[in-house]
Amino acid sequence: MLQVGAARYDAAMTMAARTHLRDRNLGWAVAGAQLGYAAWYALCAYVTLRHAASFAGHWYLPSRDDVYTAEADIWAGWPWATWITLTAPMAPVVAGLSLIVSAAMFVTGYARGHRALFITLIAGAAAALLTITVSLTPAAQQVTGWLMD
Repeated sequence: MLQVGAARYDAAMTMAARTHLRDRNLGWAVAGAQLGYAAWYALCAYVTLRHAASFAGHWYLPSRDDVYTAEADIWAGWPWATWITLTAPMAPVVAGLSLIVSAAMFVTGYARGHRALFITLIAGAAAALLTITVSLTPAAQQVTGWLMD
């Protein structure tokens, strides 16, 4: 009889542990999405500046009606154009929404007792904050304007 009770207890604890671990997957997904989006934004910025440099022959911050691309079709033969034009203007919104989700997770104590998840959520929130900050700088707005022109 004691064995049966112990087996039930073990099964209940195993189920509780599995449920508890499964509940934290959202936190890992949010942090991963934030870090991934920050990396994607950085890659888009690099590719855009490299594309602008191909017109000028040197690295520079392009702007609307600049001397290097005023008469050029910057979209011709550029496979990244669609993805970058979707990313550049939406970066503050996407990163801001993910930062709100992170803040809600911190306020509710979502990662309490899970040090690795807590540190990863902090890293994701920092990456989202950095993405917002960079995307709202005058230089980034200038390049975004060049892309949309």
